[in-house]
Amino acid sequence: MLRFARRALAAALLGIVSGAPAPARSDEGGGDRIAADAYQRVNESLVAHHVLPRYRRLAEAAAHFHDAVAALCASGDPGALAGARAGYHRTMDAWMAVWHLPFGPLEQQSRTQRLYFWPQARGKVGEAVAGLLADGDAALLSPPRFSGASVAVQGLPAAGHLLFERAAALTGEGGTEHRSCALLGAIAANVRAIAGAALREWRDHPAGGPPPFADLLLRPGPDNADFPAPKEATLLFFVALHDGLQFLDRVKLGPVVGATRDASRPRLAESLPSGRATRNVVRNLEALQALYAGEEGPGLGALVEASGADAALDPLMRRAFRLTLSTARAIGVPLDAAVSDPVLRPRTEKLLVQVRALGQLVRTRVAEALDLRVGFNALDGD
Repeated sequence: MLRFARRALAAALLGIVSGAPAPARSDEGGGDRIAADAYQRVNESLVAHHVLPRYRRLAEAAAHFHDAVAALCASGDPGALAGARAGYHRTMDAWMAVWHLPFGPLEQQSRTQRLYFWPQARGKVGEAVAGLLADGDAALLSPPRFSGASVAVQGLPAAGHLLFERAAALTGEGGTEHRSCALLGAIAANVRAIAGAALREWRDHPAGGPPPFADLLLRPGPDNADFPAPKEATLLFFVALHDGLQFLDRVKLGPVVGATRDASRPRLAESLPSGRATRNVVRNLEALQALYAGEEGPGLGALVEASGADAALDPLMRRAFRLTLSTARAIGVPLDAAVSDPVLRPRTEKLLVQVRALGQLVRTRVAEALDLRVGFNALDGD
């Protein structure tokens, strides 16, 4: 029954039921249909209205979180704990909105792993946190030393572990409690530093320093080894869309939902301590939708239209994103609870099918329309 439902829904999203079949592949490449300046306009729009605002919000949220943690550790008050948790959620929302754009500055110095070590071996974050709590050396928590600590303890998953699984220690005084707040403060400072550095390296051009990554991406040419043409820069955004949907399917949703209720694995859900798994998926989908549709300017969908190769595709993609987001928002509870709930489980199954259908659209028809191809990634296996 589930297999039939998935097949029918995927067919609807792919335009098979709606009467919008994929066009036959043409020998003429999409690059002949899309001018270089069209790729360039989309790149400029996405950098200005999609990338930079999201990195700015992440840096602002991380700074706010750092201040909220400082207030908690200064007072030990339960009200301050609520403020620190709110700062954590704001930072997580901002990270989930930029998570699909890990290229550029976040690739440097293992920043992505240090900021957000997930997925992880079971219990790895808790073990790393317990190890640092047991070690009384204050120097280990200083910024120079802490930035070289295990990535399992440096970022937001470790902060969530402290705020939601060891919260009692954060409102006490002395001993282990003091060490817990010191560790949380080190994490918040590290997250703020990473988010701030990523924004600066995307945007700013310090005197005597390298140009910002935005300039590198937006100034293609024969002297630009990374991006000799605008199309190469667009490929980064296309890969972000493709890999983001694939990661949602294969890591965030598929293993948790499982083929049946009995085969579900709720303990694999993301952000278990804070109950954010569904919220994270919604934020991820919102970000991928914005990458495709654009924000205050053209997104990748504008290139689908410009290609003229598949007139039905852009409306289909926009409708598919709306339906998928509607399904995700309708779940309403953490994913680990929903997959076992007899009423809510069908919504999680429907969401997984819709995400897979979107991924199939991107991998085949969008790639064809944009004349862009994705190579292997870490999820492809051998």
